[in-house]
Amino acid sequence: MRPLRFLCPVIAALLLTAYGESAHASQAMIPAWQTYCAVPHSNVGEPGTITVERVGRASPNIRSAHLFVHEGQLRVWDHANSEQFTLKPDGSFDRVTPVPCARFQAYGWTFWFGGGQSTACRGDECVSIAVRDATLAFTFAAHDGAVFVGSAFGDALLFRDERWCRMVKHGDEWACPDTHVLPPIEPSNQFYSSAIYEGRTLIGEYPTGHLFEFDGERVFRSDIPRPLDGHALESQVLMPFCGSLFVGYWHSGTIYRWDGKAWHGPIRLFHHDADYPQFSEQAERAGQIFNFFGRRAPSLVPYNGALYAITASKGDWNTSIDDRLPDAVAAEYGVVWRLTCNR
Repeated sequence: MRPLRFLCPVIAALLLTAYGESAHASQAMIPAWQTYCAVPHSNVGEPGTITVERVGRASPNIRSAHLFVHEGQLRVWDHANSEQFTLKPDGSFDRVTPVPCARFQAYGWTFWFGGGQSTACRGDECVSIAVRDATLAFTFAAHDGAVFVGSAFGDALLFRDERWCRMVKHGDEWACPDTHVLPPIEPSNQFYSSAIYEGRTLIGEYPTGHLFEFDGERVFRSDIPRPLDGHALESQVLMPFCGSLFVGYWHSGTIYRWDGKAWHGPIRLFHHDADYPQFSEQAERAGQIFNFFGRRAPSLVPYNGALYAITASKGDWNTSIDDRLPDAVAAEYGVVWRLTCNR
């Protein structure tokens, strides 16, 4: 089955973002991707020491959220309550009208995922490939004129030379088969995030927590080792900052720093000792998946010279579930933190 090509000028116009429309966009203009949102890269700069500060909750009701930047403002997106907030200069938050996060755009193409397909649009021309129903794209990554899309169900898709292919896994590597016949959709690893670090396009992954690399044709395990942490099962978010690569992990909700030679950390955003295995029964009584209370740091967003993180649970959580956990434990979810580089 060949990829579907069709015209959709209205959709294409709606999805254009502030990252530019040039077909010759440089790698430096390509955004990072963090689960749901495109995020601009930071200026990596020289190494320095890190100061970690608790900013607070945007609302007393927030337990699970993401961060993104919209029109120069840092936004907190509370999924469970369908609310958004902006960070004010004094460290407080204002509730604002919700907006969608930026779409991924690279090499003059805008990418989106929905309606059972992954789509790339350039002007009024769009090219699509079928994906599993009811799945989400958790990763967009770009390198050497090509874009990789990874879904929640393990779809590994490559867009190159104006056409899609479904990549096939061999060991720890994904590549397109030497045929125009698309292979069946088969679940495998989940890819969660992407960022460009020292010219390399890196991708976060579950269930091993290793970093993978995209070279424009293949996705393969990076030579950067995984932190020696038995809880680093999912490298959910990546961002270069302060001369290093910062990676947020589930299910510990910790952040590690790779300086090019070794890992440093962890930076702990959760300080209680409890973890989801201790609360699996409470999660199931609340009608949630057993690892619902797994600790996440799903966002690392550069803003005003600092790097902002937020804590979250595995799924969307509102205050109706609070009584399932001790107050001190529940209070650590949905908190914004600021990492500052001191040189």
